Formats: sequence, structure tokens, C-alpha cells
Amino acid sequence: MSIVRLGSNVLRWCDSCNLPILELKNCPSCGSHTKEIPITPPGDCRPAFAHDIKHIRKIADSQFGQGCGNLLLPDGHIVLLNRCPSLDKMEEIIFDGQVLGSIIFDPPFGEKIIIRPPAAARMQEKMRKSLVKADDGALPSIRKSSNLMGPGVLEASSELEAGSEVAVTDEGGTVVATGIAKKSGTEMMERGKGVAVKIRWVAEERDGRQKKKNDWDMVVRVNSDHIEKKVQIAKNFIIDLERKYRKPIAVSFSGGKDSLVTLHLALEAGVRPDILFANTGLELEETVSEIQRVAEETGLRLLWEDAGEAFWDNLDYFGPPGKDFRWCCKICKLGPTTRLISKNYPDGVISLIGQRSYESEQRMRKGSVWINPWVPGQIGASPIQKWPALLVWLFIFSRNLQFNPWYERGLDRIGCYLCPSSDIAELDIVKNGFLKYSRWEEYLEKYRESRELPEEWGSLALWRWKRLPPAMRNRLRDLNVDLTEMEVSEADNVSLRLRIAKGYRPCTDGEMSTEGVFSRRLDIERVANLLNVLGPVELLNEENIAKTDGVVVFGEGGVSIKEKDEKSIDNIVDALEQLVARAMFCVGCGICIGRCKSDAISLDYQILIDPKKCIHCRECLGECPVQRFEKDIEI
Repeated sequence: MSIVRLGSNVLRWCDSCNLPILELKNCPSCGSHTKEIPITPPGDCRPAFAHDIKHIRKIADSQFGQGCGNLLLPDGHIVLLNRCPSLDKMEEIIFDGQVLGSIIFDPPFGEKIIIRPPAAARMQEKMRKSLVKADDGALPSIRKSSNLMGPGVLEASSELEAGSEVAVTDEGGTVVATGIAKKSGTEMMERGKGVAVKIRWVAEERDGRQKKKNDWDMVVRVNSDHIEKKVQIAKNFIIDLERKYRKPIAVSFSGGKDSLVTLHLALEAGVRPDILFANTGLELEETVSEIQRVAEETGLRLLWEDAGEAFWDNLDYFGPPGKDFRWCCKICKLGPTTRLISKNYPDGVISLIGQRSYESEQRMRKGSVWINPWVPGQIGASPIQKWPALLVWLFIFSRNLQFNPWYERGLDRIGCYLCPSSDIAELDIVKNGFLKYSRWEEYLEKYRESRELPEEWGSLALWRWKRLPPAMRNRLRDLNVDLTEMEVSEADNVSLRLRIAKGYRPCTDGEMSTEGVFSRRLDIERVANLLNVLGPVELLNEENIAKTDGVVVFGEGGVSIKEKDEKSIDNIVDALEQLVARAMFCVGCGICIGRCKSDAISLDYQILIDPKKCIHCRECLGECPVQRFEKDIEI
């Protein structure tokens, strides 16, 4: 996975106080120089709650040996988790100013811990089967980050399996590196040629000092001046917004930590905002309760709009939503939000939103103030745009705010319980703690069976994509899953209809998007040929996808369009309707041939476009005998 930098690394550590310090190069408590913690970007750390620590200990005990968990994370110390780019959920474990390793969900095998030398040194006395002793003669090579070869192995447990996470020690028993076993322990002891351990991390000089115990109250106290400085900047931001736009202020409240902090910043700025809640119908019960509780405790006006059964009512048309096919946001979120604001703020509103640049590249680009083109009158603004998650949590702790209980059950973000942007690990947490998730599982299984999709489509949550990303495709190949079985088999004898959901995509930098679906499977090669009318086309046969500028068409019927404004999207939708109809049902009348001034269209039973001649002028579009099918629009 590529490195994603969405802001500076603000996490530093005071070794003397054994505390995380935000940004400051000198500890506010003792004055000692703080060190930057080399965490993986984007570096959006969060506190490890009791549930997280217990869970990590359980995995460590299972993976390395009973008792390893308590040695890895003893009580009385600050533990941070840093989400990293990965195929599924992965979080680095930061403890006593060191990155101990990562806990990662490895589809389909489940969770495991990838250890670094500091973690191995902590667990060493209990992780006998995961230790490999190396000949001291092999150490110079290992320290150059080379691998441990078979002849360099002195000892390895017969219980060690190939693929396991291991620690390599020198002859004296000191951990010198960690990596992954490429052979079983029995094979290693044969000391044959080849790699025995693929080295990932080489040990650095160990800090033998005993580290102080601490708690989150101390973290807040030491960082208090920095917290209050950021709070004042955010309050000034809100006050300036009110002066500049002179419109009522509301807070779009999702029930999550970021909108909670945004609301309380507004209150501290002297503003009494309305609370806006668009209930998607896919909310966790505790989230709905949290919104009601906050409204009651603050005495603020709660404006509420329900999407009702909109998601379930549209499933038969659109099928499961995906990371690259998020029709659900338009219908379940944008629609209620638009109704909410149009009914209550005819002259416009400043909507404070708990958006942060560390969450995504799109949100980083979006800025702190923006106009939502799909919700007339809404000025969106985020007073915490540059805040990392750790600062958000320290604010919550400093004000002793009650927050959504799902954060203490393993989730680090709150939203729709079946959101396609979730990882498998997150979906499993929800599934195990939310009874209504069974409705979604039942739908997915019926959908899979009706289309004769492989079991992995459900077990690996492949429904989350229309187009599988390269990393997941590679994983499926490793698992010997036939990718051709992923093509959805739709009936070919139904009429051609297009149903679309268009709107502003909240996760992007102000661009507009349309997700839609045709009512039947498409001949993707024919569609790809006619898409040349819109622009140069790339046909991905293996993935059953054709795409051109801002337009992606999936062979099973899905459509995704991105454009800068509503008019451009409407023009593309109209053109796409015509092109797909002609691709599927051309009768060879030749009307469009007469319209083409570049001689790019020929006729061989059906029309064909020469990509080398087509200048994408769209003059060929217009009245056509096959252009007779219905379009439904949901907003």
C-alpha cells in the first residue's frame, strides 16, 4: 500500500515523563527534548481503550504463547494505535515511545500481530516457539537488513510453522531482528540452503531505563496549553464565520467523536447552534441514542430528518453499494440533509461539520470552508480541519465528555453499520454486537446465491467494490479464487432502464458524482467502442470495465460518473443513455453515420467507431430508433 501524507506528523514523546506530546519539541512538564515517533503516515493516532488492549493481549497470547500479552502491554502505560494503509485494517501499536509492531487483519485468515524487535524483547521469555537463534557469524548480514539463511540457524522450535512471525536472537539470546519464517522449524534445523527468516526489522540500541507509569489524565495535563491554543483558534474560526456570513449556525451531528467536539467548540465560542441529524436508516442504535442525549443535555434544538427504508427500497435497483459505487450516500444522506436544510433555513445556514484532513486525501484538499453545490444555502465549515485524532480525543478527555460507546468496543469511526468503506475487521465488530446486521447478511447471501457468486464474495466482503483493487485481486489469486466467477450473471431479456442517484459526494473535494445502474448486463466491448464518443476509452477486459474521462461503466450494469458541476453530469448521463442503448440494440439504420463529420463511424450490421478518427464532438448523438427506455432519478 502506498504512503499517504495528509498532514505533518505531530506525535512526539518525552522519554523522561514517558508521555506522548503533541508537536512540541520540548516537554511542557520537564523541559526535556521530545523525540518524533516514526509512525506510518497519515499518522492519525488514537488512544487504545481497555477493549483494544485486552484484544491485542488475546491475539499475542494465541500467536506467541500464553502470557505474552501482558508482557507486551503491561498495565499502567499509555498505548496508542495508528491506522495504516493496508488491504484491510492495520494499526501500529505505540507503547513507551516505541512502535512495537502492528495488529493487522489478514483476509481470510484473521488477525495477527507483526512484531518489531522491541515487542519481541518484551515477550521473549514466553515466546519460545517463535524464537530462532542465529550463529553470531550471520549477524553482520542480518544487521544490514539481509535475510537469515539456512546455514546461519543454530536453534528453531519444531513447533514453528512457515509463515509465522518470529524473532531472531544472537547466540547470547539477545533479540537482533524480527521477520517472517520462510521455513518450518524442522526445516530450519536441517540448515540447508535458502532463506530461513525474511528479516523485516533490525533491532536498534535498547533503552534500558525503567519507564514511568502514566494515565490519560496526565497526558491531558501535560498537553493542556497546546490543547487550549488549538481550541482558541477553532473558536475564533467559528466566530469569524458568523461575522462574515451572518447566517444561522448549525452542527451536522453524526454521533461520532469529531462532530461531538465540533459541537462543544461552538458552545465554547458562545454560539447556540441547532443540531442537524440526517438519519440514514442504517445507524447503530447507540448512535441515535447519543444524538438524543446530547440534544437533551445541551438544550439545543434538534432538527431530524429520516431516510426511512430508502436504502432497502433501492437495493433491487442498485445492488450492494461499493467503495467505488456509493449510491447510498446520495439517497440516504444527501436527500434527508437537503430536505432538512431547505425546510428550516430558506435563507441559508452555516453548517459546522466534524471533518478532518487526516481522514482522507479528498478531505485534505477540501479546505476548512466550502459550498455544497447540491444543498442550496449550505455553507460547510470545519473548525477541526487540521486536528489529528489524538487532539480530538484529548479535548474530549479534558472536558470529560461522554462519547459513543462503540469507540470502546473497537471501532475508530462511526457511521452506517454496513458502510462499504468499512474494513472486514470493522464489519465483524458490528456484526458481533448489533443484531440488525443479520438483515444485511441475509440480503447478501441471497444476492450471492442468485448470481452464483463464489463464497469468497461474501466471506471477504467483496461486495464492497464494483471494481476490485489490485491488492485484493492479487490476494484472490493467491487463494486460487477464480476471478471470472465474480462477473454478475443478470438476465439478458429484461428491458434496458437506467436508475441513477446523483449528488455531492461528501468524501471528495467538492466534486459531484453520479452512481447508477442499468437494468441488465451490458456487452462491455460494444459499450467501450461507443464510449469513444465521450473521450479516449480504456477497456479492462479482465475486470469487465470500460472507462473514459470521469466515466466508469461496469459490465454488470453499474455506472459511476464524476464531474465538476450538475450540468456537466446531466449532459454525460444523457449521452450515456444514448450510447449504451445503441451499443446494445443498434439496428443498423445508419442515421448517426450521416451526422459524423470525421468519418469515424462505419456499419457492419451494427455501428462501429474508429477510435483513431473520432474527435469526441458528440455530433452523432440525437434521435435514434433504439433510444426508447426509461430513466429514474433518485435524489
